[in-house]
Amino acid sequence: MKSFHYEFRVTGDIEVDDIVFESVLNDEWRKTFYPSVRTEADVAGHLAFNIALNGSVLSGLDGFADLPESAVRILNHDTDLEDVEAY
Repeated sequence: MKSFHYEFRVTGDIEVDDIVFESVLNDEWRKTFYPSVRTEADVAGHLAFNIALNGSVLSGLDGFADLPESAVRILNHDTDLEDVEAY
């Protein structure tokens, strides 16, 4: 097995339309999808991680498929990915 070292940093801002919070911040949604996502800040962090860092789209995320892509915007996105090197 080979080992690799990596470092990354992502900074930016996210705008989330109220329709997202209204659709997902309820007990049934949490029970089905993400029990630890409880606040608007949790939702924003979850979306920022998956959209900005993982390159997902809103409709591709479990629990958000019926929401329009325009309901979330990533702003001032800056990714600093270091070279991946074996050690």
